Amino acid sequence: MTNKTYNENNANENFELGLQYYEGRGVKKDFKEAFTAFHKAAEQGHAIAQCNLGLMYDNGEGVRKDYKKALEWYKKAAEQGLAKAVDVLKELEILETLEFKAEQGDVDAQYELATIYHGKHDSMIVQENDKKTLYWYKKAAEQGHGDAAYELLLRFFSGLDIFFRSIPRDIKAALHWAEKITKEGKKFKKEAGAILEQIFLEINGIVIPEKGPQVDLYLEERGIKEPKYFIYQTLQAAEHGLANAQYEIGSLYFNGFNHKKHIVRQDFEKALYWFQKAAEQGFAEAQFNLGLMYHNGKGVEKDLSKAVSWYQKAAEQGHAKAQLDLGVMYHNGGRYRRWDVGFGEVYDEYDDGERLEKDLSKAVYWYQKAAEQGYASAQYILGLTYRHGDGVEKDYEMAFKWYQKAAAQGFAEAQFNLGLMYHNGEGVEQDLSKAMSWFQKAAEQGLAVAQFNLGSMHADGQGVPQDYKKALELYQKAAEQGHADAINTLEYLEKK
Repeated sequence: MTNKTYNENNANENFELGLQYYEGRGVKKDFKEAFTAFHKAAEQGHAIAQCNLGLMYDNGEGVRKDYKKALEWYKKAAEQGLAKAVDVLKELEILETLEFKAEQGDVDAQYELATIYHGKHDSMIVQENDKKTLYWYKKAAEQGHGDAAYELLLRFFSGLDIFFRSIPRDIKAALHWAEKITKEGKKFKKEAGAILEQIFLEINGIVIPEKGPQVDLYLEERGIKEPKYFIYQTLQAAEHGLANAQYEIGSLYFNGFNHKKHIVRQDFEKALYWFQKAAEQGFAEAQFNLGLMYHNGKGVEKDLSKAVSWYQKAAEQGHAKAQLDLGVMYHNGGRYRRWDVGFGEVYDEYDDGERLEKDLSKAVYWYQKAAEQGYASAQYILGLTYRHGDGVEKDYEMAFKWYQKAAAQGFAEAQFNLGLMYHNGEGVEQDLSKAMSWFQKAAEQGLAVAQFNLGSMHADGQGVPQDYKKALELYQKAAEQGHADAINTLEYLEKK
């Protein structure tokens, strides 16, 4: 307590002393001394002192905060007709109502409270409070209040609090609110979009050309009209944890995207990083691509066990390509091979010595899963396994069934094999006319073995009138692609 002497009979004198200490007039500012003087005057019935005492209790100036005592002194002053006290009581009532509604989840009340603590209203009792401002803006923004979201965006991007003091910038938070406003907001879309672009340029320095054939093709495939906006927004979304954006950025780094000045340089390590991020969130396409990278040794040391693991994760989510590749790995022991279109035999393309234990039953299981989803490549390979009894009992009818499904989708190798089955009467009644038709479809797609077989049918008059000219034309097309039988046949005919 102060050791100052107060006038027991003059409330005005005590009040004036309180003002001197409160405002620092002629003395050092001292809220405790001011509180003591105001308290003395208030007890003597001084209305303004009573109101001021309420304010000091309300704000914790010179005394511990005490809302009930503040209210008591406001009421005493109001009962004497002090207009300011009456207004304060009204404001307190409004504030109390707002706080109640805000706590109950009323978004407009939350925003209104935030603006009050932000100092956007003339208030007699509420001091600007950065912490409370941030709290209520967040509450309102999380419920979709556009103005609140924009206030948060400005704060996090600028690195300034409500008093314009420097605070740590929060780019991730700024990205979140900018993205939300540009996607969902009704106001400030243009402003938020401009901030998004600034953030993008700040953190990446990626040059984005607006025109060019490669750019146009990439954007056309994705239905994108604004390349600059798409690229920076996608990268920001990826950094903010969106799995599909992480996959998209991984794809850009994997493939590279160049036109005069680069947009994204091909970078397998960065592709691996983003695919990993998306894959760990369960994004099947990214899991499949990770499997490919470990299988091929691109951007990472080749590891068949990890390739199988990621293929498996994607396959279990129904990813048809992963199911097929997983089947091929179990079929071939992890080595890279190709299927001969005519005979179903497997040949090494290259072999670096790494092995995976073969499991034909698992191979057929995954072929079946992919085939049942309508994946033509898997339907074709499943047809081969049934035709040659590779991992399953030989079954021409099942082979015919799966060849037919793949052929109907325009899969050239399946069309050729379907033609062979009609030609040989395997799994179906022999029908040279249908064999000719399927050979024709495959040949028109440039399949050399189909061109050769079709040429032989024309040469022999099988299912069609004999036509040596047509046969030679087809042999020539097959030979130009390096088909050995076609080359040998042409050499033989030239010698005759």
